[in-house]
Amino acid sequence: MQIQAISIPNKRQAALIQIDDLPPKNHEVKLRIDYVGLCGTDLSTFLGKNPLMTYPRIPGHEISGTIVALGDEVPLHRGYDLGRSVTVIPYSHCGSCAACLRGRFHACTYNQTLGVKCDGAMQEFFNIPFEKVLFADGLSAPHLALVEPLTVGFHAVARGRVAPSDTVLILGCGMIGMGAIIGASLRGAKVIAVDLDERKLALAKSFGAAFGLQPGRMTFRKKYWNSPRAWDQMSSWRPWGAPKPIGLPSKRSPTPARWSASEMPCMTLTSRLTWWSKRKWTSWDLAMQAPTTFRP
Repeated sequence: MQIQAISIPNKRQAALIQIDDLPPKNHEVKLRIDYVGLCGTDLSTFLGKNPLMTYPRIPGHEISGTIVALGDEVPLHRGYDLGRSVTVIPYSHCGSCAACLRGRFHACTYNQTLGVKCDGAMQEFFNIPFEKVLFADGLSAPHLALVEPLTVGFHAVARGRVAPSDTVLILGCGMIGMGAIIGASLRGAKVIAVDLDERKLALAKSFGAAFGLQPGRMTFRKKYWNSPRAWDQMSSWRPWGAPKPIGLPSKRSPTPARWSASEMPCMTLTSRLTWWSKRKWTSWDLAMQAPTTFRP
């Protein structure tokens, strides 16, 4: 039997193809794919700008699916019930290389990330090791597909140790930025969202941002601060500030930001680019709560 899949055979090409519908291996779960998110990584793959992947490739790592079959060695007592809705962890680790032995599974020498180093889930049915399956009962299928991208912003917030006393500036309100906004809001911080798109700013405020700013507009300064010098401080970070670059920018910003640490010797800088970075399980747990907690 064959099933349909979306393939990227080469740069700037896409095709609907037929592939074999394989039974699950002993340690695998077969999913009927319900929803697949289109990530910036998938766009980079299509445009030929993803240096980590090879063609041809079936994309898809933001997934929701329904369990339809089990391999012989899947532990039935752990909740792998037929008909149960799930999402998945889209990257793998061997457990025995130097990075894995140090607990840094994201840096596994043999990592096979779905849609990048191996074919992803943009197909009718998909087999995946049972330990990569996550349950989130109560979430709809569309919401389950949002869990993986939300973990990126959630983990950035966790790495920044955001606390209720903090004010957090989010530059860019795409999917990753929205995850950071939701994550910081859940921790009780005051969130300032910055984007060129008014619609994204409105959505950011519905998700918990206290303010939404467009670069070049001065209404925030005039309304909330008496001194223009206070606004100028937005281009620098306070001592112990922790900027966290995350995500994949689609192009150079027409409004460049100045990241200055010249007067802040104690600034902490941590870069977290895309979902290849290590994320704690708490990021996944919180992200699975977020789609039902925050709705526009």
